[in-house]
Amino acid sequence: MTAPTRPTQGALWTTTLPTRIRLRRTRGWRLQAQAPGAIVVRRPSRYGNPFTVTDALAEDPTLTHTQARARCTRLFALWLDGEITLTDPTTVARRAWILDHLPDLTGHPLACSCPHPDPGQPDHCHAAHLIERSNTRPH
Repeated sequence: MTAPTRPTQGALWTTTLPTRIRLRRTRGWRLQAQAPGAIVVRRPSRYGNPFTVTDALAEDPTLTHTQARARCTRLFALWLDGEITLTDPTTVARRAWILDHLPDLTGHPLACSCPHPDPGQPDHCHAAHLIERSNTRPH
């Protein structure tokens, strides 16, 4: 893992992105032994995705589980970008908190419970979006 440096004014971030770790409940498995410096971003952490697969499937029962995960990740990205809004005051405050704390994620592996994608497939996990956003966009 290479920690990025702040780019100069107008420059783009260039770095090798940190990895996404899948959390395990296996006896003896320890996150910090697997990925020192990793930060947990799954639900119910403050970085957790407010959009759930259960809700996506309830809204559109024709979706596969993978499609529902993709939808939740896409909604999370749109929500962070301010393109969709949620009116719950707690969720509004959480979005502001996440945006304020994105620099804290820079250079760290992020841990979530989502399965890793098959080789060559997109990563439908909000942690992958947080890794990309915190390491490739200026804060």
